[in-house]
Amino acid sequence: MAHNSKHSGAYRFRPLTEADLPLLRQWLAIGEVSEWWGDPDEEVALIAGDLGKTGICMQIVACAGKEFAYIQDDDLRTSTEPYYQSLPTGSRSIDLFIGETLQIGRGHGSGFLRQRALQLLAAGVPLVAIDPLQANLRACRAFVRAGFVPRQPVQTDAGMVVPMFFETPLP
Repeated sequence: MAHNSKHSGAYRFRPLTEADLPLLRQWLAIGEVSEWWGDPDEEVALIAGDLGKTGICMQIVACAGKEFAYIQDDDLRTSTEPYYQSLPTGSRSIDLFIGETLQIGRGHGSGFLRQRALQLLAAGVPLVAIDPLQANLRACRAFVRAGFVPRQPVQTDAGMVVPMFFETPLP
């Protein structure tokens, strides 16, 4: 499936700072995000706890100068998920959400996810993984549009997830 995004290459990423936590809390509270991410206060506390840790890259995403999303990637060696254990050393997993309601459903998720995955591959990362809940159909479709290849769904404590991998970019 060829990738086609009107937003391709249009995203800017900047490191998350402590000053961004109130904005992140606001974004996590919108229904489309909290439905999949859970309690906003707990999530902000987890993200705040990871600030400054090595091995995790947390960023705010902007398009046309407007910040609207969050993305993080981290080393899969820290994951306990069995479906990640056989992946090449140096592989990274990504989590993300769009925090501005008006930007949801406009192709941004697949656009900035693909841009970030390509950056990681260009930096020498052998594989990028993501594992949305199978019930999150919007996310699953966006990740496939970004070039991620879905594997067999797996039951986890969080529910049924679909491991997806991005290795070689599709044209």
